[in-house]
Amino acid sequence: MKAMDILETMGSIRDAYIVEAHAEKQHRLSLTRVLLVAAIISLLLLLVGCAVVYMLQLQDMKLDEVTISEPAWSGPGGEEVPATEWVKTELSLQGYNGSPEQLAMREWKAFQESYDPDGTLLDANNFNELGIPAQFYETYNCYTFEMADKLQEILDKYDLQPLGTILHFDRWEQELFYRALRMEPLVSADTERMAGYFFPEGSFHTEFLYTLPGEESRVAAYTYVNGDYFYPYYAVIGNLDQWQQWHYTTADGFDLLLATYENALRIICQSGNDWIEITTENSLGYDINNLPDKPMTKELAERIADVFNFHPDPQPCTAEQVEALRTDYPAPEQKPDFLAGSAMDLETGWHWFTNEYGDSLENYVQHILDYTGSEKAYNDTRSDMLDYCLFDLDNDGQQEILLKYRDTGKYWQAIKVFTPPNADAPRVCFRYFGALYEGPVLGWTYDETIHGYGDCVYYYYMDASFHEFLRLCYNTVNKAWQKATVIDDSTDNGTQWESISEAEAKDIQAGFVPMADFEMKPLMGFLNK
Repeated sequence: MKAMDILETMGSIRDAYIVEAHAEKQHRLSLTRVLLVAAIISLLLLLVGCAVVYMLQLQDMKLDEVTISEPAWSGPGGEEVPATEWVKTELSLQGYNGSPEQLAMREWKAFQESYDPDGTLLDANNFNELGIPAQFYETYNCYTFEMADKLQEILDKYDLQPLGTILHFDRWEQELFYRALRMEPLVSADTERMAGYFFPEGSFHTEFLYTLPGEESRVAAYTYVNGDYFYPYYAVIGNLDQWQQWHYTTADGFDLLLATYENALRIICQSGNDWIEITTENSLGYDINNLPDKPMTKELAERIADVFNFHPDPQPCTAEQVEALRTDYPAPEQKPDFLAGSAMDLETGWHWFTNEYGDSLENYVQHILDYTGSEKAYNDTRSDMLDYCLFDLDNDGQQEILLKYRDTGKYWQAIKVFTPPNADAPRVCFRYFGALYEGPVLGWTYDETIHGYGDCVYYYYMDASFHEFLRLCYNTVNKAWQKATVIDDSTDNGTQWESISEAEAKDIQAGFVPMADFEMKPLMGFLNK
């Protein structure tokens, strides 16, 4: 019998004993009765204490830990990054130390790690030629009957049931997910791009964007585990002992374990025999060498916790019911990925399409105009702000098309029609760049706030080819500049760096004179010219 089962049983005992303990004016309790009342109260307090301690620390959910060693390496600017060592901890998503659920996961993990060490059996049944039932093959990755039998043996030992076949849902099927499990929303904040998977018995995992009033969007991962069924996955975190942990009671009475580390938040809730885990984090900004850029505070963690639903109460469904619902949620027409079906020629530096978008300038421009979408975070074209001009950059008698953003004044692409070395016919080719200097020299700056270092790259453009001849690198860790004038990325030592001062770097950059402005026209009018 589990601790929570005992608590529920004790809660159903007639409370006459407690009432009698306070009724001294009516009659005096016998010593035996007093001792019995004291024993019951002590047992209740002990059991409540046991229930809390299982939720008190993430350490009580630990399955295993592994020390990860990373050797020293040379950073992007040639700096030496010393060797590091950290501990990776695996946490169960149901159960605590000593519970049947966690013991079952320990045994199953140990079996998986020792079984089929060279992958021979996996390769032999890579497409389930053996016909393992989907419930075991897809949900628990059992690719032999021996594995399925072992799993069932473990589940029988710990009185757990296997989950049914995993069911996935995509972001346009958010309402299907809620309807299939007959649930209320998981969060009271605005959400979008929800996707994930669930099981016929109600366990599920979903990830989505949510937005608190007046703040940026965050990504959340919400996992719900029906405790009567064996959940096949576990969590992995680093630096477990550095997490700050405390209990928090929500406005509607749910006891939560909140844990924060740097910018991250982890929420654990045990609801009866079921478990909920929610992970989320603040955006780090862009400087990966200045962590945490936006730390997760206790006040913010509790504010976030209050917007989630900790009693989703998913109802069972069947795969057939889900498929019937899918007719109401057809997949939307997908916009093509801008670089899908394209290749980059290493000799020239150009991208060129292998499909119909690259067979004519008109089709390529139409492709740009079509590829705008409404999801700005996943789209960088903003075609309504693009201007173009025609100019023969390399003086070969053929004009290139130059695309430039009207609002920022930065260039986006150069477009040219020619036959790449690896093609058998002329193609529409394009190349990203950010600045145009006399020479002609094309420049491109990689934002140091994203990578922790910044590259300013300069190319000569001649004979329909880009020839990199200079690269400046600013390292945000040691606040130092470096310069490379021999560019050869084909070998480990092909690019030779030398240290320069910030003043030298600025002088080099100032030495490139911007090309005179061209007369630009809106790209949206290109097809009507």
